Amino acid sequence: MLNYIKSECYRIFHSKEVYILTAIFTALITIFNLIHYFCIQYLPGFQYGNTAFTYGAIDTAMSTFIYIIIVICSMLDGSSMRNMKNSAAFGVDRKIIYFGRMVTQSIICIVMYLYLMGLHLFLGKLLLEDSGREAARIFIRSAIVCIPMFLGVVAAYHCCIFLNKNAISSAAIMIILLAVVPMGMNILGYKLSGVKKISDMLMYNLMQVEYVETAEGYLRVFTWDTTAGIVKCIIAGICAILIFSLVGMKYFQKKEIR
Repeated sequence: MLNYIKSECYRIFHSKEVYILTAIFTALITIFNLIHYFCIQYLPGFQYGNTAFTYGAIDTAMSTFIYIIIVICSMLDGSSMRNMKNSAAFGVDRKIIYFGRMVTQSIICIVMYLYLMGLHLFLGKLLLEDSGREAARIFIRSAIVCIPMFLGVVAAYHCCIFLNKNAISSAAIMIILLAVVPMGMNILGYKLSGVKKISDMLMYNLMQVEYVETAEGYLRVFTWDTTAGIVKCIIAGICAILIFSLVGMKYFQKKEIR
């Protein structure tokens, strides 16, 4: 397994896709922070040039990373399918191929994710008005708690790409499973209490933020504000990893590699 992971890492780091993706996302985050910085300098009274707003723009939209992970995994695949065929021809166990690919891309995705979140945290502190430790604490907490669920998304990607080699249709299936279905179940949950219980454990819905009206304004309420909420997020991520891995592996064991 370790040798296969090393070969996958070698393939990825000797291709241009990982560097192009990193450069694009780095540029987007830098531009986002610079726009707010220049607004502070040239627009008197600008209210959004602070870390509370810029950090909040990310931690209230964590479900967006589901789509970003789909893009990253699709781009990183590259010649992987051809290499997988060669590995199988040389007698590499299919479990090693399947889980080796999944572990490699999980590592790449999480490292890239942590780098981007760290960059956003750093640029906010460097360029913008510091809103205090609480804004940074919420941002860091959100970033860490969501990691198990993002690993579940990577597992879902590998399941779908092995069920259907076409990247576009695989992405469409993932979006339906991970976003459309949870949104639909969340709506049905208002009518059916049984559906609501299931809906509340789905990754997409756990990443959503509720706004509660208070005397001072609207308060953001995250699932991971409580210990029980954090446990829910971890369980949801682990369940997604197990379910999608088992389904994908079972299918891959029977599939003819062409």
